[in-house]
Amino acid sequence: MGSISATEAQDLPTLTDAENFPGTRTQTRAASQPRPASPPSAPVVAMVNESQRRDGHQQMFETYCRALSAVGLPYSVYQCVDPSLASEYATAGRRVVGRRLPGSGLLEMGYNRFFEVFPKRLGPMPEPIVHVNDAFLAPLVRYRRNVVVTLVDLVKLTTAYFPRVAVWLYDRSLREIGKARAVIAPSHYVRQELLAHLPLAEPQVHVVPLRSLLPPLRTPRPAPEPPTAERPWTLLYVARDRPRKNLPFFFELLRRLGHEYRGLLVSQVRPPTSRQIARLGLGSRLQVLPWADDLTPIYRSAHVLVHTAPYEGFGIPLAEAASQGLPVVASNRTSIPEVVGAGGILLEPNDTASWLEAIRRLTDSGVYSGLSEAAREQADRVSLVEIGSRLRAAYGLSE
Repeated sequence: MGSISATEAQDLPTLTDAENFPGTRTQTRAASQPRPASPPSAPVVAMVNESQRRDGHQQMFETYCRALSAVGLPYSVYQCVDPSLASEYATAGRRVVGRRLPGSGLLEMGYNRFFEVFPKRLGPMPEPIVHVNDAFLAPLVRYRRNVVVTLVDLVKLTTAYFPRVAVWLYDRSLREIGKARAVIAPSHYVRQELLAHLPLAEPQVHVVPLRSLLPPLRTPRPAPEPPTAERPWTLLYVARDRPRKNLPFFFELLRRLGHEYRGLLVSQVRPPTSRQIARLGLGSRLQVLPWADDLTPIYRSAHVLVHTAPYEGFGIPLAEAASQGLPVVASNRTSIPEVVGAGGILLEPNDTASWLEAIRRLTDSGVYSGLSEAAREQADRVSLVEIGSRLRAAYGLSE
């Protein structure tokens, strides 16, 4: 195994280190943010992420880092990036750069994963425990011991949404997953999937849930007035524009509900999706935001989260909506009931009539207020300290 060269791994003194990763060893801790002291013998954990796009993977990574801070466990942050795409990421911590290739960035991405460039370069890391948060980093188990792997879902292996080459590469990355010290699943549903499809023993797989990092809504959300064409309700969906997120169904619901409702989609939509929005005549009733640095006002201004994806390993927007007391209408499949709990209405996927009826039921102030309060209670069921304690257990560390 070679070492990580200065051009392949760089310390980046960015403000995001302090803002997003309060437990890193390189950060100066503010006096206003005390945290538990680490035992003198506490080992440093290397927390490794593959990218820092603002998606569910990154939200999960930040949650786990903050949870380690909450229990006083020191950690270092590493970020794996493909050179041609590095400028797209606001990288925090220590950057591990893959092999640069001429031409398409997709070719570079494929090379770095097929030839396990990142795992090989992570092998000599000095930290005694390495926690990688992406399936394509799982081959690190071939190059060192004490590797913990987070697998957010098995959607590539258990659904038909992905091309064969992506499925094959994903499966190849997990062939030696049994060598991991532990595998972390964000939900009980995913844990069962992992045990059913991968060569893992039950004690290896730990459920470490997630929670919203948005400031929680501490006062009850008032039930809104019934919607009218002059005062429409906002149906919110926060999702990447991918087939498994089922955006066409969200558009169809909005179309059928009429002018008493408008939609707000937080997503970077692809050209075919933009054309579909135009064909359905939703341009005046659907606002599309590519992203927002702060989602708190967006959740608080919406009336309902309409989450049409039939598959989620966890579903960060579901937890974010709960933290804001926002009722949810969502699918009753996979991990979604586990995350939503009593804070939403769960339905069969793509049953248009049932979804329309459920959204209209929320115009009853009693139904709305009950679900809103249940959502807030659901959001508070897991603390960062509990998440951190579960991570410690997965690492094999005593309290």
